[in-house]
Amino acid sequence: MRIRKPINIFVLLLVCFSCIDEYPLDIRSYENLLVIDGMITNQPGPYTVRLSRSASIDYPVFDPVINAKIIIEDNHGNNEQLTEIDDGIYATAPDGMQGVSDRSYRLKLELADGTKYESPYQRMNGSVGIDSVYAKIEYRETSDPDYDLVGYQFYLNSSPSVNDTVYYLWQLEETWEFNSDFTLDYIYEGTISPSGNPYKFYTCWTTKKIPEINCFSTLNQASPQVADYPLTYVSTQSKRLSIRYSLLTRQLTISKEAYKFWNDVKQQISDNELLFDQQPFQIRGNLHNVNEPDEPVMGYFTVAGTSEKRIFVNRPLFVDFDYPVCFPETDLRKLAYTPPRYWPIYLVDTKDGMAIGEKSCFDCRMHDGSLEKPEFWTDAD
Repeated sequence: MRIRKPINIFVLLLVCFSCIDEYPLDIRSYENLLVIDGMITNQPGPYTVRLSRSASIDYPVFDPVINAKIIIEDNHGNNEQLTEIDDGIYATAPDGMQGVSDRSYRLKLELADGTKYESPYQRMNGSVGIDSVYAKIEYRETSDPDYDLVGYQFYLNSSPSVNDTVYYLWQLEETWEFNSDFTLDYIYEGTISPSGNPYKFYTCWTTKKIPEINCFSTLNQASPQVADYPLTYVSTQSKRLSIRYSLLTRQLTISKEAYKFWNDVKQQISDNELLFDQQPFQIRGNLHNVNEPDEPVMGYFTVAGTSEKRIFVNRPLFVDFDYPVCFPETDLRKLAYTPPRYWPIYLVDTKDGMAIGEKSCFDCRMHDGSLEKPEFWTDAD
């Protein structure tokens, strides 16, 4: 399931279950709970902790908890207090604490009203390398018998682990290059004049985290290695694969308890976002109220060894793309009746002559794009 609203995933998991029939649930009992989302790894920081209150399902917004005191400490007496860099978002210093394998870490939290919470110490496991991440063209059936979805399915192979049982959590971040539908050939501001640079807003890059939960355990496997694990599927129903696409995979080695938490979250999220007849249960995180341990606290403070790998794929060949595109309007008479408050108006040269279009057809920034190429980006061979 893709989450499109700015709400913590732990709020949504409370209303999603895994069978067929709808289940009547009083969602109000899950509102205004403390939600924690944070992590420390063996990679350099800064590390970030997000602190919020669970929101109403009717109004799913990020409800930040401000002015809290948050400390990460290890079992060797080292600690660092985080700084609130934005409402409800706390971070260590760029040159601050860095996680060390085989040490144990916990999070301590004090709200502005003096209420205290803390997590148990968790040992940081050593990282396991990623052998490969690769993509395959795959077709998927849809409700339309005449149309199959096509796209790249990404898979992962881990390196062998020295331990028989490893618990994994993967975090995914995607970046794609795309073009606007039209070049900006002319500008109308009372009169039509050349734009000077048709490609000024033509090419953009977008980077987003993929809000999917991918976790796996090698328990009871013959080999302590992950083979051909399906990470994420990217279809040709958007511009994400239209030019060039990059997937960054972070592989986290987590504790058995953290794995159970994330696996429970994964199981409680269904594709159709309905309430079902499986008896619901509240997934509690690993923080507790020091004075009232029965208070439910959502989310998890994760301690993990990590490794990562980035791959690039080009536009797939010999497949159909099916995403909305702009259509130019060649009737320019409307220019004379458009008030100045709507200027400038953008125009493009077509085989049928000069044409008008919406600004979003010319400016890729209006589709969550940035004109600045990422530092890590490499162009297609």
